Amino acid sequence: MRWGSSALVPLALLALGCSDGPTSADRRDFAAVEAAIEGLSAAEGEDQGARLAELEALAVESPRAGAVRDLCVKAYRSFGEANGKLAIARGKTRDVESAVALARTMGPRDAGLPSGEAERLRGLQTDAVGALDGATRSLDQAESLVKACRERRADLRTFLGR
Repeated sequence: MRWGSSALVPLALLALGCSDGPTSADRRDFAAVEAAIEGLSAAEGEDQGARLAELEALAVESPRAGAVRDLCVKAYRSFGEANGKLAIARGKTRDVESAVALARTMGPRDAGLPSGEAERLRGLQTDAVGALDGATRSLDQAESLVKACRERRADLRTFLGR
């Protein structure tokens, strides 16, 4: 019987320890990635940054577990950045509210605002709205990445028979 070159590829993969099924590295590395993600999910405040760095630095041999780790790092980093943008937008909104409240104390309503004050308030409002729009876009993108992270984790769990 003559074996074609296409028959040798699966044999070569088996000799290298590659297969279509889960490997011990897949199981071990995914368990470590899962534990790191669970720790990150439970973390609060500054501890989240440290936990994210731990997840990112986690050495894995399994390409499958590495892909999950990388996607989830991207998702959590994106979520953290989006929350930072949201905090900035909230601060800008508070600035507008304070400026409007101060402007109301400057005189009777029918007297109008002092010269330049209306323009300054419009500028603050435009800046706050722009910051809020940017934060909303970032949160939407982060939500998509977090969803993809969850789905990829579930897919690998299923693949591993968990």
